[in-house]
Amino acid sequence: LPLPSGDFPRSLVSCLDHLFLVVTDQGSLYSYNTAIYQWSLVLQDSIYSSYSLLEVSSQGMVAMGSLTGKVKIFHIDAPGAHWETTVYDGKVLSLTWVTQSSDTCTVSSLGDLLSCGPEGEVIWWTTQSRTETAITVQKTATFQLPYSRQRWLTCALLAQNDSMVVCGDRRGSLHCYRKQGAEPTQPFHSLIGIHGKTGVTSLLLHKGHVYSTGRDGHYRQFHLGPTGLQLLKNNRVYKGFEWLENLKFCNDGEVLAMGFHTSSFVVWSLSANEPVLKVECGGGHRAWGILPDTCQGALFAYIKARSIQLSKGPSISSNKRLILKDSLHGREMTCLKFLGWASNNEDVKHAICATASEDTTINIVALRNSGMNRSDLVVLDTIQDHISSVRCLAVCPQHIASGSSQCASSPKLLFSGGGRAQLKCYRVSVTSRCDVKEGKQNSHTYQSMETNMQHVKNPTNVEGLSADVVPGGNISKTETGELQEITGVNRPSKMLANETELDNDRTLPATWKESIGHNSSILDAGHATSNVTSTLECHIEYLASHNLVERKRRKKSGAVQLEEEEEVEMRYMALTAWQGGQVGPGAEHLFFVAAACSDGFLRLFMYDDEERKLQLFCVSDFHHHCVLSVDHFFISTVDGATHSYVLSGATDGQIAVWNLMPILSSSIPSLYNSTHDDMTTEQETLCSLPVEASATVSQTLTTEASNYQEDTDATMKDTPAPKVTGHLGEIGARKIKL
Repeated sequence: LPLPSGDFPRSLVSCLDHLFLVVTDQGSLYSYNTAIYQWSLVLQDSIYSSYSLLEVSSQGMVAMGSLTGKVKIFHIDAPGAHWETTVYDGKVLSLTWVTQSSDTCTVSSLGDLLSCGPEGEVIWWTTQSRTETAITVQKTATFQLPYSRQRWLTCALLAQNDSMVVCGDRRGSLHCYRKQGAEPTQPFHSLIGIHGKTGVTSLLLHKGHVYSTGRDGHYRQFHLGPTGLQLLKNNRVYKGFEWLENLKFCNDGEVLAMGFHTSSFVVWSLSANEPVLKVECGGGHRAWGILPDTCQGALFAYIKARSIQLSKGPSISSNKRLILKDSLHGREMTCLKFLGWASNNEDVKHAICATASEDTTINIVALRNSGMNRSDLVVLDTIQDHISSVRCLAVCPQHIASGSSQCASSPKLLFSGGGRAQLKCYRVSVTSRCDVKEGKQNSHTYQSMETNMQHVKNPTNVEGLSADVVPGGNISKTETGELQEITGVNRPSKMLANETELDNDRTLPATWKESIGHNSSILDAGHATSNVTSTLECHIEYLASHNLVERKRRKKSGAVQLEEEEEVEMRYMALTAWQGGQVGPGAEHLFFVAAACSDGFLRLFMYDDEERKLQLFCVSDFHHHCVLSVDHFFISTVDGATHSYVLSGATDGQIAVWNLMPILSSSIPSLYNSTHDDMTTEQETLCSLPVEASATVSQTLTTEASNYQEDTDATMKDTPAPKVTGHLGEIGARKIKL
């Protein structure tokens, strides 16, 4: 860029599909046409020297903000026909062209701009028309951002026929506003610090859902309703990708994530899970712009050391490699749970399962028998919410009804636990849909697996796929490698190398063969395309999470003691869950989760579906060793009451039976009637074992249930769970010789 002496570029953005715009320190605006390789001066104004904001809309509308509070709006093709006025007494902190969905875009509007000034004042401007000499801009509404140290806007979108605005700020929060008069409007719903403290980078609306990205490395999916945003999914690209700028949904179903990893700009394919473009630029603290598809390929421009750098790469849309076979997980699988059966539009049944892995992800997969000793597996959706390995899963039907536990379309609560003392809860359901496609292949990627359908070793371990089909059946990785013996799952070569000879006397149950059927409604990787493709659609809704933290007092600055929170280095080894309605009426909204923990504790959690809170209910350190497994069962008494019991086993060789009736009846009276209190002594006598358990807690732990990600600050965490006066009623334990 030819600049006079002493001048240098300050801001850089991409415009339309062939231009880069640059604002210099002396207030000059230049454009670079990538088609003809030519720089041209657009305008020069000393008002925008030393400090200038530059934002461009998808329609070519340009907005500039100055240090004195002035805002200028014009179209890139006619910079002389501009609108300019003084908006604020101080400097303009941010300018944002509002993202519009296809159903809200109007022909008369050239774009909607949000400007943010001092004290968090946000003004909504609408550009209605333009001529060769002027442009018309109207003030539509005024909003007020909540107080924060960095109080300015970073992104926004319009929704619900321009009646609602969703804004993201530098604090990492999301705010929902309704379009009301000229008076400053407060947000009617806010998610404070949901993207940490580093800011929200982009907002977009895709297929009726709101997607947000932030510099915490996460992208989140929301449902926007009359009451505000409801979090559905929380995902991250990969470990270390912390600076996520935006998402791009391509027409062919490809989803691209753009951002910075260390000192490189990266375009990452979320569908193929691989980088599409990578440019060494020095990091994200610089002005940049990208033209993903030009005649020269992908062009990435950025400012470094007061000079403009331009990098070329292959076009993002055409840079796709043929995938012969996708991976199910990047590392070994630790747990598998059966969610139910799902039928597509051709009434072909599929077994829906959830798999957990050491790679920190949870996959919802569909499995069917395609005949000829082959099984097809498709990954319907992936949950990338854990920061450490996912060790165990637990499934509980949301509604206790006849047949609902076997149907995947009936909502299930999926609890996941793993490293770093993380426990999360999701609502999962799988339904069928019919997508009309012409000459396009199925967007889902399928894996064809050579499976011996006649001989399976240890089929009793496959609880979810047995003849009785137990919902929530568990297949977990053990020290002896039991998971390696399952032939119905596509396993890495490492697992195959450890296999032994299959037991020819063990066969797959007939119910499994008959239920799956031999007709296919899911296309294989090489199957011919059809006009109407029947598929399965997975619905995942994030509900709640729980983190275990330890409070410690440390001396700092002499005698001053400060209380700090530290994450507990504990792993959940096993989970079991049941609904409160299975124990007594009136508690269908409550769900209980018993967790076996590596620190020797047995923990009981309670999830309230009405309040969406997951809280620690009670704990016991009876085992004093790593608790490996946990399960539950029910016993019905003569008078019709149902009592719940928990079994736990640890590395000390002991199995403990816990009676939960005393603690549940004292804390939740609605679960039990007073007439059942006299059954406690009888049951304890009936199931009593020689050794009694201690419920003493050896360390002071406090729990906090957070509705958002773990990296949110302390002000956004829920209050500690209420302490329960009672402890787990242990019936007894017996030493098992192994």
